Amino acid sequence: METRNRRTLYLLGVVVIITGILTVAADLLSGWSLDPRGIGTAVSVDFEAVKYLFLDKPRWSYIIGNYLGTFVLPIFHLVGIYLVAIVLKSLGRNKARIFLLSGVYITAVGAGFHGTLAFVGDIVQSGNEELANAMLDYWQPWAYSLVILYTIVSLLLVGVILSRKTPYSRWMVFVSPLGVMILSTLAIAILPLSLIGVKSFLAVTGLNLPFLVFYITTIGVLRKQEDFDLSI
Repeated sequence: METRNRRTLYLLGVVVIITGILTVAADLLSGWSLDPRGIGTAVSVDFEAVKYLFLDKPRWSYIIGNYLGTFVLPIFHLVGIYLVAIVLKSLGRNKARIFLLSGVYITAVGAGFHGTLAFVGDIVQSGNEELANAMLDYWQPWAYSLVILYTIVSLLLVGVILSRKTPYSRWMVFVSPLGVMILSTLAIAILPLSLIGVKSFLAVTGLNLPFLVFYITTIGVLRKQEDFDLSI
């Protein structure tokens, strides 16, 4: 049983890493830009800043990013959140299940939102301000809601790590989603404009890349355990 669980863990780890890389690629294809007016932070989702990411972007780029974000992002987060829930079973099976179900909900919200970016790109490049203003009625609240949900989950994970009631060590707060996002935000603020490509990379991948780092850390935590159960 232990050998089978470990093999399953390795398989899930490979899935997380591959889909995580593709999800980061989706972020880059959808939003990476050298226009400094669009370089904020991961939580800079105000349309007045985001629109500059699409002004000179090839249409094929954000269309491919749309497909990757819509169809690959859910696999990435669902598998990753499941692995985190396995670690959180030390807090109680019911709490782990609640976290898993919450993660499924947020993943659906995030995947749906990522699927709107191609439409945003077309609207921005069309120059139709009336349509853009109409779109903001539903797009902007959706964007802010996703950031709020992301922040809540990230804060909860920080609290769990610092509680020392799980196999996560306290130093892992620095590789938690919130920890990586804060470090990325500091880097964006400190790096010179000559490194605008790096600043843009950190900004547009700032919601998914931190989770990729944390999921990989979680795989390492489970791998170090002599005996673990992959059931929820």
